[in-house]
Amino acid sequence: MDPRAEEGGSDRPRMEHMDLIDRRRFLSLGLKASLLVGFFGLPRRKAGAQLQSSAPVVLEAIRRSIPVASGLDQSEASLLLDELLRPLTSSQDYPLDIWSALFPSDKTAGVKVDAGSPGAISVTLARTLAGRLIDADVPPERVIIWDRRSDALRRAGLAPEGGRTPRIRSVMEEPGGGRCIRPMGEAPPATLSALAERIERDATVTALSARTDGEMAPFVIENLALGALVQPPDARGKAKAKGAVQTEGLLAARYAADPALLPRAVLHVADLWRVPLGAADDGTPQLWEAGTILLSQDAVALTAVAHRILANTRRTRKLGETPAPESLLEAARLGLGQQDLSKIRWVKLVF
Repeated sequence: MDPRAEEGGSDRPRMEHMDLIDRRRFLSLGLKASLLVGFFGLPRRKAGAQLQSSAPVVLEAIRRSIPVASGLDQSEASLLLDELLRPLTSSQDYPLDIWSALFPSDKTAGVKVDAGSPGAISVTLARTLAGRLIDADVPPERVIIWDRRSDALRRAGLAPEGGRTPRIRSVMEEPGGGRCIRPMGEAPPATLSALAERIERDATVTALSARTDGEMAPFVIENLALGALVQPPDARGKAKAKGAVQTEGLLAARYAADPALLPRAVLHVADLWRVPLGAADDGTPQLWEAGTILLSQDAVALTAVAHRILANTRRTRKLGETPAPESLLEAARLGLGQQDLSKIRWVKLVF
């Protein structure tokens, strides 16, 4: 078992290993096959149902063929995502048929990127996802790469421009707000953005890291839920339940349950390419060149696997413990996904 996944307890992960994807086959034969089938092969099927097996699947794709520092370009990312779709969805269909099933052409599709904390390849993954949706016949004008603030998008190299496809939009620059979200409990209401409410099928791209104190940085639930609000509440100063101050993680999980957010997000991608692990005892920042991408349809399962990887890597390097993000614990409690690693199909693939 990979040392990053080793840990005792009843939630021992169900690890599976797929065959190595040879880089030459990946880039040459894979591309040729895609072109041949695309031009001469199978008819495209149209479907709108989400594809997912009974047990949530989390795929961990790890680069071993060339140095991680070389990055990942869009053509490689496109082929890799296509290669991962079948084991992710338990489907044997042609990859573009699976994309069409997840993102029907009559739905407005979004790619929610965490531009405020960009990972090494987050922008590449976001552009690749948008490109595959267009390849799957979603009209370019109905494909949106989005985040909360336009300045963060610009810093990440995703400047909003008129007429550009896929469209790049920010919550703060879209006119008007959507409806009010009133989560369960005593959490304060918040205003959902009109942009987030307009998107009917969503994917998320989120970078994984640890803060300097070792805590796991906000992850998938926070990326989607808090980024979609026009006026986020003062999470630490005003919202209280049973005498305890609510944190952003708890609020994010409760907002994510809104029908316009997590239920519409059918694919989640985590950027673990070059991962900040926090600081060593002498204050030196620690960076891990993991060369890894996680892919899942279950945001909670993906976050649980990501936390296990991060926690065990930091422990192995004697950087201390890594508390689970509160959004993970709360989302699992609310039944938004699977946190128990023993009930998650964690599949490792090397390319």
